[in-house]
Amino acid sequence: MEVDAPGAGGGEVEAESVSIPTRADRNAVIEVYEDELPDNADEVLAVLTAELPPLSVWLKVAIFYHRQGKDAQFEKVLSTIAGPEGMDRRPEYATAPEKEKQAIQRSLAGHFTRLALATAVGDTGREEDLRKAALYWIEQARDREAGEDEMTWVVRGVMALVQAQGETADTLSDRVAAAERNFEYASDANAHSFPSILGVAAAAFAKGDWSRAFTQYARAIKVNPLCSAAVRVGLGLCLFHLEHIDAARAAFKRALEMEPTNIDALAALAVLERGYPEDPVREGDDAETKAAKRTAQRRRTADYLRRAFELSANNAIVLNHIALQRFAQWHPVEGGAVKVTQGSKTVRAVGASFSLSDHFKPGDPIAIGRRICTLDPEFPVVPSSLQLSAPFTGASAEGVAVQRRKYDEPLPMLEQARKATTNRRVLAESHYLEGRCHHAMGDFPAAHENYGKALEYDAAFVLPQFGIAQTYLQQRDDARAAAAFERVLTREPNCREAMKALGVIYARTGQQDKALQHLKHACEVYPDDAEAWIDRGQLLQAMGSAKQMKGALKAYSRAAKLLESRRERLPRELWCNIAALYHRTGRLDKAETCYERALVQAANEEGKGGGADAAARVMYNAKCVTITYNLARLCEEQGRAGRARELYVGIVSEHPSYVDCYLRLGCMARDAGRLREAARWFQRPIDALRDAGLSAEACVLLGNLHVAAGELDKARDVFSILLESRSDDPYAEVALGNIALLRFSSGKEAARAEELLQEALKRFKDVLDKHPRNIYAANGVGVLYALHNKPSHALEVFTAGGGGGGAGGAPVGAQP
Repeated sequence: MEVDAPGAGGGEVEAESVSIPTRADRNAVIEVYEDELPDNADEVLAVLTAELPPLSVWLKVAIFYHRQGKDAQFEKVLSTIAGPEGMDRRPEYATAPEKEKQAIQRSLAGHFTRLALATAVGDTGREEDLRKAALYWIEQARDREAGEDEMTWVVRGVMALVQAQGETADTLSDRVAAAERNFEYASDANAHSFPSILGVAAAAFAKGDWSRAFTQYARAIKVNPLCSAAVRVGLGLCLFHLEHIDAARAAFKRALEMEPTNIDALAALAVLERGYPEDPVREGDDAETKAAKRTAQRRRTADYLRRAFELSANNAIVLNHIALQRFAQWHPVEGGAVKVTQGSKTVRAVGASFSLSDHFKPGDPIAIGRRICTLDPEFPVVPSSLQLSAPFTGASAEGVAVQRRKYDEPLPMLEQARKATTNRRVLAESHYLEGRCHHAMGDFPAAHENYGKALEYDAAFVLPQFGIAQTYLQQRDDARAAAAFERVLTREPNCREAMKALGVIYARTGQQDKALQHLKHACEVYPDDAEAWIDRGQLLQAMGSAKQMKGALKAYSRAAKLLESRRERLPRELWCNIAALYHRTGRLDKAETCYERALVQAANEEGKGGGADAAARVMYNAKCVTITYNLARLCEEQGRAGRARELYVGIVSEHPSYVDCYLRLGCMARDAGRLREAARWFQRPIDALRDAGLSAEACVLLGNLHVAAGELDKARDVFSILLESRSDDPYAEVALGNIALLRFSSGKEAARAEELLQEALKRFKDVLDKHPRNIYAANGVGVLYALHNKPSHALEVFTAGGGGGGAGGAPVGAQP
């Protein structure tokens, strides 16, 4: 501080200053320079208290401290002059302009308002004290003669917004409405009041009324074209929410032109660049141009965030966005290279020293060259290979570099962000991002916990609600998952993934009408979503009526056209489903074509595609054998028995436990009159699978075959074996009873006639004891009564048995 006479010569002023007139000599002043202020205001206060300069000088000194970030000294200076022993008690200030007194009081009100905004979440006691202090000073600043003036209403509105920041969703709207009313009262007092217009904009923004907020921000700029860059940021955020992306970008850039250090503008531009690049990839771009544009996009995003971080390494919004960037960042796998084949799901490690299982787990994303893929969550990763969830669409190559993501890297930054803010929405975003990290790492309890915390801070935040629904799915808790997805749809009625997830959940839990409703809506809102059409087709196919199968076929066909239009290969599962529908509806030629295309696609997926014999190379593989079996059945229906037999034999040669093939081969031989050959085919699964589990259907077919050939002893042996393996098998028991009756009727065992009748009666009654409504056992008892010349009893049994309607067995000789 220097004492100079007014007008004394001096060098060029290097910093802003304020002159304090001295009481002893009104021609002398004490010059106070902003950059020379002591850290503690006591020395300056001693001068101010001794000299009692105009109130504007006190305010100017306080502002110097505020600009230096020394808010405690700012408060000390103003509280000294505005306090009990200050301007209202000093005769020297009795004639001071009322506006100067109000300026000091309003500055204190604004100071306490800022402190209330920065109060830690949950520290409600301190926030309430600061709020009361702010309201006290605005009350002191009120113009007593004019009544409530515009600034009184403005500060009250600001305080209502401060309170709204810590409110739950239930009371938030009330606080925001109160703030809006106060700002409107201020606007009534002065229609061109910049603070009140800005307040109305802030209140509209807080309740998500983007259109009104935009109108008020634009009006504020018109009233005060030189307003701060923050107003342009608010305008840009409204434009973003209104989906005027280019206009939003222009507003953020204008804010940066006005204030190059505006962190909010930098963060907003980073968000825009990540989701809506300034130079987007276009449909006609070649591969090189697309790659260059994506690289430039990443660089622009990183540059915005770097600049923001350099300005404030402790800004929670910036930290959250950098954490998100790191979440999505790819990291090269050192020393790792793979071999990939176009159309195949299998990726193989190149080099014996490189282990894929050290770097990846099922369900992880993986970058193979420039292609981003996902690993099959159901397929284990082994050191030498891994399985993709969809066929590789790039060119076949060997020695391709791979990259992975490191989901633990963002965690320290997210923790730092939470320590740096009290804003509930920013805290919610931080917890949501941490939930995503844990979710991606497979730590579902930690993910669920963080999603829940995010919702505690912001109950209207949809993304963590979606995350919670996904964690319930991981726990196989369909009821809670469905409830969570329904809550997502309450706030976002057209959320694609929620609709599809609910369709799958409701289908799995038997609520097919609800499932169909959600999938139908998804297809209507997103007609280009092939996955939604496939899910809808699968549901309709499972429902099974002729009309529904027709609808399923249309859904699959729509999905196929969408995939083909994007030059994507149709998965073999889709070809199989289409083939099965054509097969069931009797359109056999089309069904055959689709089965063959499914086999060709399977060959592509396994790296065995190419050439006319691609299907033949995989048709007996474990993953394709069901397709081949269905193709053989189709050949049977077309009357091409030779081709069907060839396919069945091929299957059992590679898969000896495929019982259905033996049965079909046996039935084909039986229907052609080659009974001995049929018996050999039926016998094969009985002999081969006796230890693993007897084939009941093979036993039934073989036993009935022996009965038809009159080989009753052989038939009895087969059904006895079946009954031994399954103690309660009404079919085998009734068949043995019927065989006893046939032996009795043949007349060849007259000496054992009564014994055979008693055996038959016992077997029929044993079945009826356990299965009273078995009409075949009842029929056998009725026959025995008739043989014993008891027609009334027989009629009674036939009537009762015929009305039972139950069927646990079948008459000997019945064809399957």
